Amino acid sequence: MRIRGIGLCVLLVGNAVSQEWADFFAPRSETEIASWAADFKNPEKLKEALKKRLLLGHVFPDNKSIPAFKDKFGVPDESIRVALQSICQEATDKAVYFNSVEAMSAFVDEQMKQFLSEAATGSTTQPGPRQVAIWKYLPLADAAEVRDFFVHFLTGKAKFDEHVKLAVRQSIPYKETDRQKREAFTASLRVAAAQEADWKEFQKWDWILMDWDKDYESSRQRVELLKKHVASEPADAESHQITTLRDRLAQCQSRATFTDVSTNLADLIKLDFRKPQANDGP
Repeated sequence: MRIRGIGLCVLLVGNAVSQEWADFFAPRSETEIASWAADFKNPEKLKEALKKRLLLGHVFPDNKSIPAFKDKFGVPDESIRVALQSICQEATDKAVYFNSVEAMSAFVDEQMKQFLSEAATGSTTQPGPRQVAIWKYLPLADAAEVRDFFVHFLTGKAKFDEHVKLAVRQSIPYKETDRQKREAFTASLRVAAAQEADWKEFQKWDWILMDWDKDYESSRQRVELLKKHVASEPADAESHQITTLRDRLAQCQSRATFTDVSTNLADLIKLDFRKPQANDGP
């Protein structure tokens, strides 16, 4: 299922949202619970109830709340999932989309991961929802899925714009202990840095790789990339990083030895993370 750019109909109700269904977990009489349970058997009423709660700024505070809601009103898991996915599909507002995905986090399975993958890479996904989908998808993705995500953008199947780049940088698992997944991020980020045309954006990729990938930090390929982007960096550039590109180039060129790494998209595509590897682990 893909996010549709049809506008956020839920925002149109604005302040007109009633307090009905505002608090699912407040004390209720058996009669009220039975009445709500009957309403929630209707998919549209269930969706409307969830939508109103999200519009009022309420989210399920933790994953335990979904089972509590389900048990209290007898709503099947799949009904809740379908309702929340429908809200996501209509959402262009980042906050509402984020709240919906947070509520869906009780269903962390392959179906949920596929939904987030399609939202993260879909051509019709709005920028705000796409960022949220990327934030949520990349931590769940395995090594091959991380590589495939980057290849989708690096081959131009979807625009690798500033919104996507920001979301990716915010999703990098710096404490990742799975060796293959770390390698997938490393190989993908090298290619992203090599393809970057804007010196400011390259500066951000380079800063991440300096910390993430020691082979890249001392590589001949990095020297060449720095040389290319130094030519574009203004002499009086104000860097948000600790060093300017000129400083980094000078530091890199002062090394006595250099490494070699691949920054080639074709090499990234050939990597097969689906094959079991010996001694795979942290």
